[in-house]
Amino acid sequence: MVAFTADHLPHLVDADDYTDLLAPHLPGTAPASGRRLAALCLARLAGAPSWQQAAGDLAMDPLKAARAANTLVQRITDPDAFWDSAERLARRHHRRGLVDYGARRRALATLTAVPHAVLYQVCRPLDHDVTLQRRRHAAAWVWQHFTGGDVREAPAYDPRLWPSASTESVREGWRRFAVWVPETVAAHLTAYGHDLLYPDTPGGT
Repeated sequence: MVAFTADHLPHLVDADDYTDLLAPHLPGTAPASGRRLAALCLARLAGAPSWQQAAGDLAMDPLKAARAANTLVQRITDPDAFWDSAERLARRHHRRGLVDYGARRRALATLTAVPHAVLYQVCRPLDHDVTLQRRRHAAAWVWQHFTGGDVREAPAYDPRLWPSASTESVREGWRRFAVWVPETVAAHLTAYGHDLLYPDTPGGT
């Protein structure tokens, strides 16, 4: 057992932590999939008796969780070494300071677009129009930043919000937005997300 619960876990563990500790045990694994499995491992260490229960505790998409567990676990050649590394990951995660990611996921579950007025403040000086698409990409950025989730699962990317766009075009729009985001916009969106999550606490993340 470890001193945190599934609510204290993102759906994708920190990328550097994963690379350092678990990636060597999962050859040929896409980083996002491996980081998802790592989150499930931490949920198991937090007390979940099965992969299915770990996914439930994390409120993770059960199909994606099952694919990660069923497919990737088979690649582990030394289970003892793998779980030793998972326990090191848990200790590192705990030392970094616990965040209630579960509460963040619930609080941002309906964030499908950043308000026009919020984005306009930082986009106008950069001569960028504030389109509905950009507002949705910005919402996905905020959601990912605070929840540590897979951006493809952001509420802003609910297919019902993009009835005339293909999945690939939406993802390409996200890639362009993520590459473009300058520090001023990132700081503004971080402050906006913080205000949504902690309206009585000024500033910070």
